[in-house]
Amino acid sequence: MAHLTLKQRYEISALFARNISQKEIALQVGTSESTISNEKKRNKKSDNLYDADVANNLAAKRRKDKKSYKFNENIKISIENLLTKQYSPEQIVGVLKKENKKTMSHEWIYQHIYKDKKNGGKLYENLRQKRKYRKKRLLTKEKRGVIPNKVMIADRPPEVETKERYGDWEGDTIIGGKHQGAILTLVDRKSKFTYIEKLDGKTAKSVENAVINFFKRTGMPCKTITFDNGKEFTNHQEITKEIGVAIYFANPYHSWERGLNRSGEP
Repeated sequence: MAHLTLKQRYEISALFARNISQKEIALQVGTSESTISNEKKRNKKSDNLYDADVANNLAAKRRKDKKSYKFNENIKISIENLLTKQYSPEQIVGVLKKENKKTMSHEWIYQHIYKDKKNGGKLYENLRQKRKYRKKRLLTKEKRGVIPNKVMIADRPPEVETKERYGDWEGDTIIGGKHQGAILTLVDRKSKFTYIEKLDGKTAKSVENAVINFFKRTGMPCKTITFDNGKEFTNHQEITKEIGVAIYFANPYHSWERGLNRSGEP
């Protein structure tokens, strides 16, 4: 079932109260009808009514109660063996689940592959899109600009991937129609809480101010933020200095590494 944000749950609660059909709720919230149906079945109150706060707490508890994954040598060997057989990370997750083996998400497997590449390994050569990827990276210039002193996602603490704690955020920007205006989005990986703010412009300074002001104003926990490679995140060091957060960057053209917050980069 797709993960819903607290904002979406408030919308669902209000629409249920108006006796709107699940099909119409799905259209308005922007998800599938089955997600709405499952959401009500799994996260309703004891009196069979739906309340956004109760639903959000139940969903968070369910995720917390799942046993945490420990990456052991046997799982690592299984993943790497399947990679050599040209299985995609998405397929590997499916195979391991069928074998009742615990595994991380396909996003984590991609991170493992590119961390291996950074250390001189060859796992990336088994990816089906490697030629396209290598050509893009070696023969073209990064069009989105160079961000100084950035720390890549491969060096991000592994506990961020498990989504077991609050305060690990993903950040992105969305450009308005005809490239008019911009919006900053921040999503907490554990709670799925989403913050949206309209910016004065898609500049590094406007993003810097918006991020700093949000966390100072709300006092919300902030341990890490993972951004994409847009030039609007150039002032990441200033953000770190002001609020003490560790900032990481997804690999260019790897939007899946920010699975909760991505605006469709190439």
